[in-house]
Amino acid sequence: MNSLKATICRGIVSVMVCFTVLSVNSALAEKISLYSSIFIGEEYSDNISFERGQTREDFINSISPSIGITYSTDQTTISSHLELNILRHASETNEDRENQSYNLKGSNKITERLVLEGYVSYRKDSTLETELIETGELTHRQDSQRYAGITSLSWSLSELSNVAMKYDYLKRDLQSSYYDRHAVSVSFSKSFNSGIDTISVGPSYTFRNSDSSELNNYNISITWLHHFRERCKFNTSLGGRYSEERYDDGDTVESNGIVIGVGATWNTETGGMTFGYTRDLFTNTSGGESEVDRFRYIYNRRILQRLWAHFSGNLYFRRRPDGSSKNDETYYKISPSLSYKLTEWNNLNLGYSYSNEYEKAILNHKTVDENRVWLNISFNHNKVW
Repeated sequence: MNSLKATICRGIVSVMVCFTVLSVNSALAEKISLYSSIFIGEEYSDNISFERGQTREDFINSISPSIGITYSTDQTTISSHLELNILRHASETNEDRENQSYNLKGSNKITERLVLEGYVSYRKDSTLETELIETGELTHRQDSQRYAGITSLSWSLSELSNVAMKYDYLKRDLQSSYYDRHAVSVSFSKSFNSGIDTISVGPSYTFRNSDSSELNNYNISITWLHHFRERCKFNTSLGGRYSEERYDDGDTVESNGIVIGVGATWNTETGGMTFGYTRDLFTNTSGGESEVDRFRYIYNRRILQRLWAHFSGNLYFRRRPDGSSKNDETYYKISPSLSYKLTEWNNLNLGYSYSNEYEKAILNHKTVDENRVWLNISFNHNKVW
């Protein structure tokens, strides 16, 4: 673990040095932005650990300070963000925790046609935050650490076409398991109708290693992006995959399937909407693979000059990659909320959420749910030089 952290640290330093060197010849014009915020809140949950059969309710105090900084010139942009989330329970103090998140990203226009981008991050939380958000998987709470790194290189063949190469690394350390994943992809994009439509096509390969199995996944897909107007866009992708998963006991499972992605966004000065749907493979907490259908919907609307209404909904269907229905799971969450603008940078937020998970393979207590109510206030500050 120490060697991995040292590697991550060296990677962060290398990226910073790389972008510093590459920006030597950047234009003299530069901008530095500093953003800081702090959330202070109180919430009530009738099932704090999302358990089946025996539920525990409690009040939770939270404080979340964060800070971000961005440096940009005509050719180079570097930004970093740090966030800490401290949670304290009124009764169940054994559930107290401190979640952390750090990231650094940057981009450099090496030439008029060649752009290099990089991203590294570290996140420490629990599976009840990470897995439910990413895959809809419900497990008992355990600590989770996530190390990620992405680098990409894009070459513009012309004003309307480009070729991009991308490498994506992810390592997850859990209390009961671990896995690391390497993914590489190449894509070709071409724009039409003065940039209104863009078609992208390309293959990708993923290798994932865990303490229970190894996975080789091959994928090819085509994506269409369409801009209806300046503030409205739609995208859809369709592809196929072939996967081979080898388990430590010698068994091998081969599967193939369809990879789908659909998304739409619409924004105005008084509101906005985002919709998304994906079907793909995701690594679960046991180190194996699950095929997941994910639906996401977000809606925002200004009711009064200072008052906004928000609604978000998430729906997940999980199954084994080979199509077996033995471990079918369904999870959904809905969350309406209101936010009131106290000043230009400070907000008061009141919200409610309901979560529900159903697991077919369980004999008793197939369904588990949770109600949450929260009130928090945020103080924000932004400074530009």
